[in-house]
Amino acid sequence: MSAPALRLSSLDDDPPPPVWVIDRANDLTFLIGGALVAFAFLAAHVVLGVAAVTIYVVWVLAIDGPHVFATISRTYLDAPERRSRARLLRGSLAFFALGPATVGLAVLLG
Repeated sequence: MSAPALRLSSLDDDPPPPVWVIDRANDLTFLIGGALVAFAFLAAHVVLGVAAVTIYVVWVLAIDGPHVFATISRTYLDAPERRSRARLLRGSLAFFALGPATVGLAVLLG
């Protein structure tokens, strides 16, 4: 019994097409572009001396805020999604109670 032969690539073969997560335009814009914006913020802080608080506020208002609203609108505000994952969504909201519960426990314990 013989083993199947392995095909070794030759120089005549065309290289495989690039694999994109979404597609070329969206990957470059949102994935690579987002990383470049983060590095630009880092450079603004380190090189230009922009305050970290300023960078944080701009990040939250311009980038993270729309991202969070999009996530909320696709889960909690979408009736079919809310019906199909009700337990998971309620449980994830309970996660946000940890902060106030910790502060309350700290106050009670002094």
